[in-house]
Amino acid sequence: MLRGRRRHPEHSSPARHGTEQAGKVAAETKTQVKELLGQAQEGLREQLGTQQKRVAGGLHSIGDELGSMARNSDGSGVATDLVQQLSTRADGSASWLDNRDAGSLLSEVRGYARQHPASIIAIAAAARTRSNRTFIE
Repeated sequence: MLRGRRRHPEHSSPARHGTEQAGKVAAETKTQVKELLGQAQEGLREQLGTQQKRVAGGLHSIGDELGSMARNSDGSGVATDLVQQLSTRADGSASWLDNRDAGSLLSEVRGYARQHPASIIAIAAAARTRSNRTFIE
């Protein structure tokens, strides 16, 4: 029945053209998604860097205040030693943050999260509780 009929090249041309166009659209979409992802990652790094500096500054301030409390204490005892240790640790943590770029900090946090998922969940829950209290007040 169909032996005598042959397909003409013109009949397959629209299908071929549609396939080519779909391929071009897919390639363009892929390029745009990659660019958008790159922009989002850069924005995240900038925000992380800003927050990192803010936290480091806060830790330095806490360390300075605790150090001042320990130095101005009337006596020397367990409480004074504890406050001095907290001061030293706060300053050490702030310096550690100061010496990291946002990308390496994010990598270290990811690694810690993989090794200690329960800790990360507890920290997130505590942060959420804290933010809820701040919002309510």
